Amino acid sequence: MPWRLTLAVLAILCLANMTPSGIILALPMRADRAGTPLSGVPCQPPAATPEAAPTTSSRDSPIAPPTPTPGFDRQAVVDPLLDGMISAAAVELAACWEAGDWQAVASMVTPRFLETAVGVAGVTSEERAQGLAALDPGALRIASMTPAAIWSDGRGVVDLLYFRGHGDPLQAIAARWFFVAERGVVWFDEESLLLPPPLGDRLTIGFSIADDAQPMQWASQSAGHIASSPVVALHGVNRGRTPHTIILHDAHARPLGVLTLPAGSEGDLVLLDLPAGAYQLQDPAVVGSTLELVVGDG
Repeated sequence: MPWRLTLAVLAILCLANMTPSGIILALPMRADRAGTPLSGVPCQPPAATPEAAPTTSSRDSPIAPPTPTPGFDRQAVVDPLLDGMISAAAVELAACWEAGDWQAVASMVTPRFLETAVGVAGVTSEERAQGLAALDPGALRIASMTPAAIWSDGRGVVDLLYFRGHGDPLQAIAARWFFVAERGVVWFDEESLLLPPPLGDRLTIGFSIADDAQPMQWASQSAGHIASSPVVALHGVNRGRTPHTIILHDAHARPLGVLTLPAGSEGDLVLLDLPAGAYQLQDPAVVGSTLELVVGDG
């Protein structure tokens, strides 16, 4: 069985344990000769822009509503048409992301989504598109996604597994995507990382951000030297008060993976088939915050 097919099967089994219903939406996809899932549809962004998307709280109210306890709203009734809308929006987003049409991508998501997913910020969609082009995160390929549910703040939510990158290695991301919908248009609004599923033999190395001004540090005495492994997980802990976006580069300064850590959080940058060699893990928010990662003989 090809390894990517094995990953897809594992993804379905793992994501079924993370969701309210345990059902996986089958997204319309095809595969290239290497077995990499592709969207198979042209990039067709909606005419509306995320600047017009509804917000989760009313700016016109003199008193802000109380913040609900985060969690699924078990009493909410989900519109039966919502799953089809979300599936179509996800396929369109993957198609535009794969095509590198960053202006289209920026028009299909809210600013908060790009900040939480890849650390790209900007006042306008043009600025956010420029930030995505500069980052060059590679294609986005969705492997599996759960049916839509309603979160306690009124937004919709789906759990999914997707792969991002230019090829070997690929970054594997298990995440919860929040979304807002209005008049038949869906905007993805935020990404929150979930525990990555067991995608194979894994080697984990930790790093930490002590505060917002200090450079990152490896959490082990290996000084960033690790053996080769089918799955490499860089487990980051952010003890600062602001979000930090961590980028892994190869020897040619090409980005291989991106991990955004909110304040006081932790998460994993998971890479599949990371070749032996020398890499740099960088925190652009702190001058000189770069860690050397050596895989195998380096």
